Amino acid sequence: SPNTCHHVPKRDDTKAAKARSSAAVVTVFLYQQSTKMMQHSLDGSYPNLKEDQGTIQCNGSSCTDSAGIQGEWVLVGSNRSFAAPVCCSWHHNNNGALCGKKPATTDLYSGNYNAYQHLGGNGCSCDKFTDKYEWKSPTLSSPFDPIATCSLLGERTVLLIGDSTLQQTGTTLINALLPGRCHTQITVAISDTLVGMNYGAMNRGTTWDNYTKALKPDIVIVSVG
Repeated sequence: SPNTCHHVPKRDDTKAAKARSSAAVVTVFLYQQSTKMMQHSLDGSYPNLKEDQGTIQCNGSSCTDSAGIQGEWVLVGSNRSFAAPVCCSWHHNNNGALCGKKPATTDLYSGNYNAYQHLGGNGCSCDKFTDKYEWKSPTLSSPFDPIATCSLLGERTVLLIGDSTLQQTGTTLINALLPGRCHTQITVAISDTLVGMNYGAMNRGTTWDNYTKALKPDIVIVSVG
């Protein structure tokens, strides 16, 4: 049933340690690169970036990225296999009892146990929009299934750190996983620059590494617009 969570056993300590080490290498690299780029932007000098940033090649609605991952946006009309989750805005009281209480702090929150989570930034302003396209790829064995996804996630926790664009993405992921009952394992943390520098209009939240050290998640996803 949608309210039944099918968990797989948690990975052993050796595999978990290797995964955390890999994640640490990636996040340290991102930290170093973002710090360098911000410093260059502040002093007016930029490095000579010659490496291939990667491109996405599209022919109509069919696309292939530089890593060779293929996929296509398919017009399915109202026959989508994945219905968008209920949208709950902390700016407006929409969808009533389906939505939980607004998080005590919008800088750091996880999924509500029995209700959809809220999001801000006018994220629910397109409530009349109907998505008639669905992403399909030969690399995906089946359409998105929250119960199967939660089974693959097991007992691991996920931390998403970034600005408001990642905050909205994280909330959407939380609400999409509610039927699988692992949505409370997803946490969203606001960090506008990731590195705590006064760069741009906002600098909300602490640094990505402070969040990671405090929460000790199994999986970390970082992004800023």
